[in-house]
Amino acid sequence: MFRKWLETHSAADHDLTTVLYPPASDRGFWDGICDSYYIHEAENFLGYEWPMIRATQYMKLNSSGDRRAQENPHFSRRTALCALVMGEIAEHKGRFLPDIIDGVFAICEESFWGVSAHIGGMPAKRTECTIDLFAAETASLLAITCHMLMDELDAECPRLIPRVEREVRRRIFNSYTDNTGYPWMGYGYPVNNWTSWIISNLLTVYLIFEKDKAVLSKAVDKMMYEINTLYTTIPDDGGCDEGACYWAVSGGCIFEFCDQLYVASGGEIDFFSDEKIRRICQFEYRVYLGDGYFANFADGTPKITHSVVGLLYMMGIRFSDPGFAALAKDLRHNGPERENITPGVERDAKIKRRLYEMIYAKDIENAPDIDTDQPEFFRRTEIAIVRNGKWCVAAKGGHNGENHNHNDVGSFIAYFNFSPVLVDPSCGTYNTSSFGESRYDIWTNNSGWHNVPEINGKMQHEGKEYCADSFMLDENTVKVSFAGAYPDGAAKAVERVISVTGSGIYLQDCVTLSGTVTEHFVTPLSVRADGDRVIIGEEYILRCETDAEIVLDSADFEGDEKLTLYWKADRMNRIGFAFTVKDRLCVSFTLDRI
Repeated sequence: MFRKWLETHSAADHDLTTVLYPPASDRGFWDGICDSYYIHEAENFLGYEWPMIRATQYMKLNSSGDRRAQENPHFSRRTALCALVMGEIAEHKGRFLPDIIDGVFAICEESFWGVSAHIGGMPAKRTECTIDLFAAETASLLAITCHMLMDELDAECPRLIPRVEREVRRRIFNSYTDNTGYPWMGYGYPVNNWTSWIISNLLTVYLIFEKDKAVLSKAVDKMMYEINTLYTTIPDDGGCDEGACYWAVSGGCIFEFCDQLYVASGGEIDFFSDEKIRRICQFEYRVYLGDGYFANFADGTPKITHSVVGLLYMMGIRFSDPGFAALAKDLRHNGPERENITPGVERDAKIKRRLYEMIYAKDIENAPDIDTDQPEFFRRTEIAIVRNGKWCVAAKGGHNGENHNHNDVGSFIAYFNFSPVLVDPSCGTYNTSSFGESRYDIWTNNSGWHNVPEINGKMQHEGKEYCADSFMLDENTVKVSFAGAYPDGAAKAVERVISVTGSGIYLQDCVTLSGTVTEHFVTPLSVRADGDRVIIGEEYILRCETDAEIVLDSADFEGDEKLTLYWKADRMNRIGFAFTVKDRLCVSFTLDRI
């Protein structure tokens, strides 16, 4: 779509000077909008001691695989600066300016604006000029800070904004405009969410700081050409194979890119009539389960731990679709948007989205309630969501070479009344193994800890060729065939049927082989065997209609903050039903309330 537009258009044909947001000095705009929440949040950072980022913290990635040593102070700085800027916009009394100035100066002094895990494999001649996800995001945060508080910062510290602009040109502009060597640009490389995540932030920075129209137009045309590479990889159903949390920085950033062009051009550059863009954006509310939970697969998390409320509401405006506003309202009450952010508590610093959340807060509260009763089917992505009464199942086909992949073809999750019963464990805190050769040695990533069978002692294999043979939705029933997800010869056929009734869930697996099959079911709730059935969380009963050996085990979270946050538990429990098969086994399970 973007490259097609470039065949007959150029950014040079448009005036891109309309400001993205009114500056804080426009009190006629902001005084009727801001509420005290942002002021109270900013007060937590008055007199903030900006943490150092040490060389030895970078070095821990190589010595112990610990990327958080450097990331913790990195993100803490940005969380603080974002909160302080939002507070100053809301109050506008200058009370937060000294801390903002210190924060901006501290970030300008950093050797690198990105994170330690992203330095390797980048083409920049100097590390400080490497553009990774968080270097681009940092530049965007600083640019918006300068734009929103230009008059105030100039009066208080006249040398600060010129310093920021020098750093942006040195680290970002000089490394982007005439460069085609970054893999995320897509020139001969496969792309992923890095493309839209970075480019949506680069556009912000160029629109704010680049006053030379020729240079700006050249950069914007280049961005359109590059983001199109990601756009074309997304299936026509708009599905995001890495889940709702990564949608926020993939499909969500494609929208953000389009929205900034729309605003900056005074509405002249308008991509919102594109049906695929609409479907990409609708993914988020189509996979929403309720009470803050999303259908999660791969590294996708069951809950989003950063704010997408403002982004979703803007989508509703651009597409005239009330579903976006309804999800924004529900997440405002069930997401992280109103958590009290204090030193030591990280939240993303995507200030563009927080500004929209502030601007439209009252409208969001008046939005309709969300409807989570509809079935959803992503034919190309191979995700299906079935709801019946209070029961909900989300199932997937797909393949084992997806973005942020887990070996989970044929898996499903089950919720009752918006609460998890059988789950995909998601992933823990990233380390050097998360994206290395030992990725599938991590228990959260292999098929042994997903709701799929182990066949003749073999788990599923990673790789795009290990995929579902078929996947379909028929009213309240999902049918998936996935012998192809296992190593050659593990089974001739693996056929699964999942039906959702008002009273519970019925599952039947038919496996053609000679050997052993162990059916796995994963839950964060307590489990105990009770004869031929298993009691889950003292609320649910999982029954097998065929005699089987029941084996219960668990994986300890070992203090992993992400897993503990998602599941409100300290371990993941696994239920195994083991069978011996001579030729073909058809086994049925029911899951219902006690």
